[in-house]
Amino acid sequence: MSVYLAPFMISIFITNETYDYMSQCTKEMYKSSVEYDECDYNTASAIFHSVDNKTIDIKIRRKGTSTWKDMNKKPSFKVKIENENVDFGVVEKGMYENWKTDKITLNNKISETNALSPFGINTVGEKVAYDVFKKIGVITPLTRDATVTLYRGQEKLREDEYLMVETIKNKDFVEKHWGEDTDVTIWEIENSSAVCKKDYGPLADCDKENKNEDIILSLSYSNYKDIGRYFAGEKLTGHWDASCRVNNMWVANVSGDLVVIPSGLDQTFQCNIFNFENCNAHQACMSAVECETQYKDTLNNYNKSDAETIEICSSSGLSTGIIVGIVVGVFLVTIGIVFINILYLTSQKSGIKPIKFYNYI
Repeated sequence: MSVYLAPFMISIFITNETYDYMSQCTKEMYKSSVEYDECDYNTASAIFHSVDNKTIDIKIRRKGTSTWKDMNKKPSFKVKIENENVDFGVVEKGMYENWKTDKITLNNKISETNALSPFGINTVGEKVAYDVFKKIGVITPLTRDATVTLYRGQEKLREDEYLMVETIKNKDFVEKHWGEDTDVTIWEIENSSAVCKKDYGPLADCDKENKNEDIILSLSYSNYKDIGRYFAGEKLTGHWDASCRVNNMWVANVSGDLVVIPSGLDQTFQCNIFNFENCNAHQACMSAVECETQYKDTLNNYNKSDAETIEICSSSGLSTGIIVGIVVGVFLVTIGIVFINILYLTSQKSGIKPIKFYNYI
């Protein structure tokens, strides 16, 4: 697992005018097919204190779906660094791992701070989910905790904890994993549709590849040779908002080989929310011998690997959500009984005829 470094310290400076302009972008505008300038990249500046104290030019925009927040309520951001790459290097098992880039994502970790949901508690976190996928051999964006201080002009508005995530649709990410001259197209799957977003390499061409949408959406072992391993990662982390909903996924077509890249892991480890045995994509994998073998071998090898194994979403035993539900239910019943007894004792002392609650049950 990752060596957890001190949070990366970042200050972001947005002029008063630009801040107010970005504030006008609503979630509906952001998700609309119409492109609004308020929701697009706007000019700002930043200091990456963990590298040096130099102020550099950036472009910044808001992002999010379930984690969308107003500008004054800890929004998530996409950041483009102008004219240079910054080294956000991560240490893995004592060894430095390259993360030099001009694009980063800052996720607001809102789901982690929602302590109680109808489906359970997410106390593990998005970062751990990315680490699980990486550990089982899936190509995965690097992550690092970050402390972000946001300024409107010279006024400090807030200081918050974020998760900094490596950007997938980026030349640095593609060249790190597949080299400079490899033909790679990056696809986004959202709401059961797939769109080629970016192409890299001499022969890669999104315009030509968009006709292959059905192949991308198949999520089958015949087209994705390592998808059984990826499905195992979904199972281990409880990542329900991806293949099972044909949503929230990135795919790389690497010279004809399709690779799923984990993303959108902010809703993970809510293990009671979905039964993967009812997931069409996982069931299709179970019907193909090679995919089923890869899936089960990955789960077995992970569970036996070391003492750091996280078995939050194992299929055996009570899930966190069920346990929390039982505890909360018992607590509420106890409070109700105490409240009824207080009412009864009060009515006895005052001479008021008590309400016979059993008449209404």
